[in-house]
Amino acid sequence: MVKARDYHAEDLGSNPTPDKLTKSSNAKLREFLPGNLRQSDEAFFPEQCDGRQLTVCESCDTIKVCISSSDNALNPTRRCPSATPFCRSQDSAIGASCGAQPDDHCENSGVSQNAFICTGAGFYPDVNSCQVYHYCESKDSEPDSYDCPDGYKYNTRTNYCQRTLFSCTRSELCNPNDRRIFVPYPGDQSYYVFCEYDYNNGSTIYKGAQIFACGKDSTFNENSATCEYRCSRTGLFVNTANPRQYYQCYRSGGRLRYKTNTCRVDQVFDEAERRCVAVPGTTTPAPTEEPSTTKSPPPEPCVRRRHFSG
Repeated sequence: MVKARDYHAEDLGSNPTPDKLTKSSNAKLREFLPGNLRQSDEAFFPEQCDGRQLTVCESCDTIKVCISSSDNALNPTRRCPSATPFCRSQDSAIGASCGAQPDDHCENSGVSQNAFICTGAGFYPDVNSCQVYHYCESKDSEPDSYDCPDGYKYNTRTNYCQRTLFSCTRSELCNPNDRRIFVPYPGDQSYYVFCEYDYNNGSTIYKGAQIFACGKDSTFNENSATCEYRCSRTGLFVNTANPRQYYQCYRSGGRLRYKTNTCRVDQVFDEAERRCVAVPGTTTPAPTEEPSTTKSPPPEPCVRRRHFSG
């Protein structure tokens, strides 16, 4: 990952003066900044059933019905509907209710009917805002969401917010008349987007979009709707989008080509050891035989290094 303080270091020249270094450093700090980590709703939720209210907020988008005030009670919960996706604390005489606008605690939580879903590990741009990005520990994990300051937009190449002289607008990613399953992400084809619509009852209703990543040295081919790896040399290279897979790059007919190999379900490929090994934290021994070549399953997002807002 490119760090903000290192970006454009080559522009300083071979013998920068202290004054030039200071000015350049200040310029670099303004050019690239880490986003601001959104406050998690875990600081406020879940609210407890204490006998005073019939309903409370389980989270920013989930309401709980207080049938019992016992600490061990399994009170039922329900996700707020898409028309009123936010749970608002003490919004009515009986307690919490679902509303169209978030309350103060959830105003910056990023919860909406199109809330971001982690499709894999790593950094992801937001499909709705070019000033927002997300970090996922793994597939289906809770994302850490970041907001870029005003005048900045997220740069997928550096995983930082970059200053922009133009207004930050998100181009339309999804078109209801486009029946392709996946579409390339504008500006960076190492990502691709799945657009979901409801075509029932003669109408088309947009339900949301999810973003995926191809992985390092791979790009999305919109004609074949697959990720394609680019071999830079011969050898074995892990698929960072899916560590269970690795690419075997070889020369044929004077060109570099590759085939995709897959480790067992409880293994990942170790590029340094050039073999499949047990998933960290498991006790399953790695096999001695080479894994078989298989058809590549749908790509999963790449694993990238996490950073924290500073």
